[in-house]
Amino acid sequence: MYFNVYFWQFNKNIGLSHPATESRMEHMFDGIRFASHTKTTIKMKKNIRSSVLVFFLILITSCSTDDGPTRNDISIVPNTFLDRENEVLGEINVANREIAISVWDHGRIDGDIVTIYVNGEALIAERLLEGPGDKFTVSTTLEFDGYNYILLYAHNEGSISPNTASMSIDDGVNVNEFILEANLLTNGAVDLIVN
Repeated sequence: MYFNVYFWQFNKNIGLSHPATESRMEHMFDGIRFASHTKTTIKMKKNIRSSVLVFFLILITSCSTDDGPTRNDISIVPNTFLDRENEVLGEINVANREIAISVWDHGRIDGDIVTIYVNGEALIAERLLEGPGDKFTVSTTLEFDGYNYILLYAHNEGSISPNTASMSIDDGVNVNEFILEANLLTNGAVDLIVN
């Protein structure tokens, strides 16, 4: 059929077509053109539907409201961390989620090496603690409103057991100092509560 259409079109262009054949071929050619047009229309409708669906999905996801951070109303300190029991040693209230944490060896400098975790993420990794004159300070943003936690993991116990670290948390309003203890069997943790 395609051969006939192309042949008829060729004959028509050079003037060799017969009037009776021409009428029949034009009718057949119109049918092909109609069928082709119908298939194109169906494809276009499908493409338009798909495009509209994608547009609405993008619109819906981009218009979702961000209600801010999740709020924890109870402690989220896990019972264990890295195969050690966690001991919650207290709680500290902070005014902001943006805080600066400083850490140093408590008492005598004895070679304590620690990692400080905030909500399970390492914030200070395998740090040799120095004295109060050489505090190590890092800033972070707490993930949650309400309860968060800070955890001390001891890589050793220095020359004097247990591993003790003095810490301070500056929330831009207040500075809170406290001591965390850990050994090779337990981690020390403190709840940080964002009010």
